[in-house]
Amino acid sequence: MDRLAADHRLGVVTNGAPEMQAKKLAAIDLDNAFEVVVHAGYDAPAKPDPAPFRRALDALDADPGSTVHVGNSLTSDVPGAQAAGLQAAWLADGSTPDPEPEYTLDSMTDLHEPPWWG
Repeated sequence: MDRLAADHRLGVVTNGAPEMQAKKLAAIDLDNAFEVVVHAGYDAPAKPDPAPFRRALDALDADPGSTVHVGNSLTSDVPGAQAAGLQAAWLADGSTPDPEPEYTLDSMTDLHEPPWWG
């Protein structure tokens, strides 16, 4: 995350409860890695509604056309990000993606290499 943060603004859009997600981020030492955390279903409608993605974009002052959302859910992350005008990068689980994300990643380490960013 440090490597990404050097060149990108980072945020989280999650359907998880604020207390639960804060504990999860702290447990993997990412509790201070993001500029914004939007708790969809709490701060905004739940994903796949585009509203929580737009809320994160507003907080980051980011352009949706130059933003990539990385997620692991084909039912909430990919369609929600795309509905908000973002590109979707999906962490593959071996299934055939439907809907189709713009990028498919085998692991988070793939975030260090193009073509997912530009």
